[in-house]
Amino acid sequence: MTDESGRAKDLHINTVVFFGELAELRRRLAAGADPNDDIDGHTLLMVVAEESGDYGDTEVAIMEALLAAGADVQRVDRTGRTALHGAAGIGNEAAVVRLLEAGCDPNQQAFDGSTPLHDAARGVWVRTIELLLAAGSRVDLDDETGATPLDVAEGLAKVHEPEKSDAIQVLRGTAARPSGESPPDR
Repeated sequence: MTDESGRAKDLHINTVVFFGELAELRRRLAAGADPNDDIDGHTLLMVVAEESGDYGDTEVAIMEALLAAGADVQRVDRTGRTALHGAAGIGNEAAVVRLLEAGCDPNQQAFDGSTPLHDAARGVWVRTIELLLAAGSRVDLDDETGATPLDVAEGLAKVHEPEKSDAIQVLRGTAARPSGESPPDR
């Protein structure tokens, strides 16, 4: 992947991010590479947000480098999803936290109406659900089928394992609270 000088040779910047090549990413950004570059609408932030912590600290450093260079946290792919949707959908807590800190809207609805909270509920990522709720995610937003995040979690629990109940309890607890009230600390 690298030439004799240690640089990633002839790779698209998307691939550099995918493989966690932080030094090469920084070099390219310093040389003027676009931090909002994408392949078919899939941005660099989306690429790193959809990794499940495989890079460890490098993942956060890559996000930091992209954000410092001006990456747009609200940019959507061809389905209307942001990087936060992707991070929430795989339970990437570090990416969820960093994207929320950078100002990504936790209530951004994709073209199908789903929010990052719907995606976290689909994956039954309880801690991710809690992070999104603490950031102001609304439990009352419907997707195109009319399903709320709670509906999604309950539907999965009927078909799959009972361990889905933790996500249901977190979402139910929020749905019963007045709007704007934070979930209890766990």
